[in-house]
Amino acid sequence: MPNFRRLRRWTGPITRPSLRRGRWRPLERIFLHVGVEKTGTTTLQVAMAINRPLLHQCGYAIPMGPAGSPSYHIGLALCAANPDAIPELRQVARLTSDAAYSAFLENYPMQIARELTQSECHTAILSNEHCSSRLSTVAEIVKLYEIFSRLAHERRIIIYLRRQDELASSHYSTSVRAGSTSEFNFPSEVHWLDYLHLLEMWAQVFGKENLVIRIFEPQQLKDGDLLADFFSVVGFMRQDELLRPEDQNRSFDVYTVEFLRRFNAQLPTCVEAGLDRARGDIDEALAAITTRECLRPGADAATAFLNRFAASNAEVARRFLNREDGTLFTNAPTDDQPARLPSLDVDKAMAISVALWRWQEARMRAVLRNTRAQLR
Repeated sequence: MPNFRRLRRWTGPITRPSLRRGRWRPLERIFLHVGVEKTGTTTLQVAMAINRPLLHQCGYAIPMGPAGSPSYHIGLALCAANPDAIPELRQVARLTSDAAYSAFLENYPMQIARELTQSECHTAILSNEHCSSRLSTVAEIVKLYEIFSRLAHERRIIIYLRRQDELASSHYSTSVRAGSTSEFNFPSEVHWLDYLHLLEMWAQVFGKENLVIRIFEPQQLKDGDLLADFFSVVGFMRQDELLRPEDQNRSFDVYTVEFLRRFNAQLPTCVEAGLDRARGDIDEALAAITTRECLRPGADAATAFLNRFAASNAEVARRFLNREDGTLFTNAPTDDQPARLPSLDVDKAMAISVALWRWQEARMRAVLRNTRAQLR
């Protein structure tokens, strides 16, 4: 078990007083899926949500998350992260006031403990990608350990790693959908893209032997399939009975992402009172019309960015995956396909505007039909 004596003074009042109020029967194991971001996390969370009855029947507990995202355990990041690192997560969870946030920190560990104990399952699975991107210190990860240390005999961390240039490109779409107005550039510094540092922190807390590291490449996933890979990791045997969701949270194409970036500049996502309702469902509408012509930087730029992580990636392969040759990812940027960067001319802007108009008109007609049907 990790030694946290020097770190406990940093962990705050989370979990320990709360968990003393009850007696909990430990589960056999808990799997904590922590991302990283843009590795199919939303698809996995939706799959767990729609298959919750089957999973429970087989002894797997999936604690409830927020309404609308029942297997998205944002509370884990909210409990563990430095408050300064998660202002938008607090806004999403409606915990902007200090009083509400403090009450949540006090009650959430108890809620998780109660739900897992009452499930009478042998295994629990929780998932939140922000646990890898927003927890930047060992002290923050210790908070998660203290939540789970008394709830299961074994605690395993599942983490998928994606080639950094691909991840940065995909993450750009997400940042614009969250309200960013910045043009695309490879980031100068993102702490969680240094996988060696990331894994070392989690290993220091949970133990290297409890990290389950998977590579987000089709040829390195079981049967080339993310769901098959993930549910094999947790030991779920009845995979042929699983309901399979469509791919979730796809990146916007280079035209819709540029349209939204400029839209954000004119109508920001947030006002003083919170999210700006005047934006309506612009994200949902653009998601409905986007194509698969997603951002793809040129091979030279992608290679230069990826080379920044070459040494640490090789060390991850050797130290954590026992690959003596230091190969972490089997693919590399190539010149086979031309670069595709965000762009928008007048014709494309008009085409997207027309598509948005049609989408909105179709939705309004559907609402009108439903209203008339209810009045009959």
